[in-house]
Amino acid sequence: MQAALRVTHNINAVVEATTCIESSFSKLAMSYNHPPDRVISIKTVLDMLEDCRKLRKLQLARATHSIICINGLENHHALENFLVPMFVDCGDFLSGQQIFKKLLCPNEHSWSSLMQAYIGCHDFENVLLAYQILQADSIAPNALVYIAVLKACVRLMCIKTGQELHVDICKEAYERDLYVGSTLVDLYTKNGLLEAAYDILSELSTRDVVLWTTLIAGYVEKGLGEQALKCFEGMKADGISMDNFAFVCGLKACTSIGALDRGQQLHEELENIGLIKDHVVASAVVDMYMRCGSLLEARDVFDRLQTRDAVVWTTLIRGYSDQGLGEEALACFKQMEGDGVLPDAVTLVCTLKACGSSCSLEIGRQSNNQIYKLGFEREDFVGNMLVDMYVSCNLLSEACIVFEKLDKKDIVTWNTLLKGYAESKLGDEAFGCLEQMHRLKMAPNEITFLYLLNSCVSMITEEQNGHLIPELEKHRDRCRYLHGEIVKHGHENDGLVGNALVSLYIQYFLLQEANHIFERFRGKNVTSWNVLVEGYIDLGLSDEALSILEKMKTESVLADDVTYLYGIKACGIVGALEKGKSLHDEVVHRKALEATSSNHVKRFVAQNSSAESELLLSTALIHMYGKCGSMKDVISIFDTRPMKDHVIWNAFLSAHALQGNSYKVCASFPKMLEDGLKPNAMTFLAILTACSHGGLVEISFDYIECMYSIYNIMPNVKHYTCIVDVLGRSGRLEEAFVALTELQIQPDLILWSSMLNASGKWSNPEIGRLAFQNAVSLDENHSAAFVSFSNLYVDDENDGHS
Repeated sequence: MQAALRVTHNINAVVEATTCIESSFSKLAMSYNHPPDRVISIKTVLDMLEDCRKLRKLQLARATHSIICINGLENHHALENFLVPMFVDCGDFLSGQQIFKKLLCPNEHSWSSLMQAYIGCHDFENVLLAYQILQADSIAPNALVYIAVLKACVRLMCIKTGQELHVDICKEAYERDLYVGSTLVDLYTKNGLLEAAYDILSELSTRDVVLWTTLIAGYVEKGLGEQALKCFEGMKADGISMDNFAFVCGLKACTSIGALDRGQQLHEELENIGLIKDHVVASAVVDMYMRCGSLLEARDVFDRLQTRDAVVWTTLIRGYSDQGLGEEALACFKQMEGDGVLPDAVTLVCTLKACGSSCSLEIGRQSNNQIYKLGFEREDFVGNMLVDMYVSCNLLSEACIVFEKLDKKDIVTWNTLLKGYAESKLGDEAFGCLEQMHRLKMAPNEITFLYLLNSCVSMITEEQNGHLIPELEKHRDRCRYLHGEIVKHGHENDGLVGNALVSLYIQYFLLQEANHIFERFRGKNVTSWNVLVEGYIDLGLSDEALSILEKMKTESVLADDVTYLYGIKACGIVGALEKGKSLHDEVVHRKALEATSSNHVKRFVAQNSSAESELLLSTALIHMYGKCGSMKDVISIFDTRPMKDHVIWNAFLSAHALQGNSYKVCASFPKMLEDGLKPNAMTFLAILTACSHGGLVEISFDYIECMYSIYNIMPNVKHYTCIVDVLGRSGRLEEAFVALTELQIQPDLILWSSMLNASGKWSNPEIGRLAFQNAVSLDENHSAAFVSFSNLYVDDENDGHS
């Protein structure tokens, strides 16, 4: 019945429109053929103009205009202001503008039509200019004028002009007009003034779905999911029938704050009203589940769709890729191809990201070929992801080939290549990129400098491994050059860049310059202080690090969990037990503060604390108390931990091993197994260290065998150092030397030094000489080896004289 009524209504509308057109043409015919003594009726012309606007028939509008001109009526005061609106409504903006220029007295209707014409031509500056002329002519604007000017302000992001216009709108009492109000909401929303937008919406007597969803989308874009959901509920309370876009905005709001329960409710509503069949809506539901970590529900929604387009497939692929499940993402891509769905540019970008994370070169290269075949390489984001995929797979040569083939390279492209050079420790190539960017007038940004700073850190790693020590000053000069570039481009006070720069100077042992930068750094925060403290600890300057912590207090900088971690670590290194206990008390006080304080204090503590950081703090405290010999505190912290994982157990065992409590360590190991935990390499290192300190040779052999035969853990250099040490302590040097020479891994300097020291203890110059030769072959400038070897022969000579 309803279908029949709709058909009847449509037929009637067509008949009415046809009759109207016939009537207008009839009037036109009469006008062309009227007797000379008969004047055309103005009312007839006005009716014809109105018919043209209503039906939007440009051919009829032009014919009507011709009749008006033939009859010399184009400047008639009753007609002239109807011509511009007619042509604009019929889509002929150019004719509308030309006629407007000839008007003797344009009124607000002509002005509003002219402005609408400018809006249609995207000539937004002229809309604002037209409004200025209208005001100068003292013509009172109508609602359509205000709407046009507000739209121009939206597109030009002229919030100040928009706010001034808002004042005029209130004076003329148009602020409650639905369309004016809607455009005002759009203006404030697009400019991030969401409270003002909400206030305007609240004052409107009627609100439609477009108005609500504009504001909801604005909140979502700003990451304010709670407020977006509040608006969504307000829209429902208004009894407004929600469309697809409204639901999509609601789902995005749930996604932004991880509100899985609320997202599930929206999903249920969509199932009930049948909107889940819409691909855009279904994609939003899949995306919500993916981002909220509910992968099974996302897949269930996807699998139940009768048809799947590229958008839905892409959402699923991106979801798996973002969750770090590259293999699953690529399996979806293959299934998509098998279903005959052609990927778009976004699909291929998501696939490339998955290829990079899983190092799936075969599919990556296939996607590469497909991109060029479909012509997507011209899209900036596609080319950038191609380079990133090869960089992630550590194929810099292929990344460079793609890079060179790109027609357009933006800053993201350059930064992607720089990331590859930094991660591959290719500092020279990274700085070569910077020189190329200078030649091409490509201004570096903060990300560029972060990767360049990271490439300098890679050089430091090489130097500290003993490979580039002679070139240290050269790299320091490069560091200073980079600092100059950072200042030149105005990034010295960017948080991440400034912190990385301070860290780099410290790692290059340039403490005076590091402190100078730190003091002048305007973007300084608690992270900056942490960088300084960490740097001093890494250089073995823990006392100075503790002094920096005291300075933080005097400058009223609130410490976070990272600060306490570094402070506790420094106390353990220098054996500052009282200071360590003081920091421990502060940590306990912070947790008590969180439980009893106001919401804003709780939020601050929560932002700077987490379950992971609590675990790290407990571990650091155990290590600190263990190094300071306060085993009572070690046991207390260990026993009060509700959940004990590998990290806590290993810290507990290491603390006892450090104090030589060999039997306590060995006795605790079965208890760890009873807790359902499997030992890892660190666990066995703690046990072997304890055995070494206690001289438990046979037990050490048992554990090293247990390591690989039962738990399939291959011993590393540190484990073998414990074995050599326990044999050396027991005087079994020959066995220790044989063990060293038969290792499946290359003995390092520490191993040979341990062997050399044991030789000195047991006065065995023959094995000592062999150990010395191997040690200096690894580092010919290792002074400790020369001292130990010299002492070995002095002691041997003294024994001979006695």
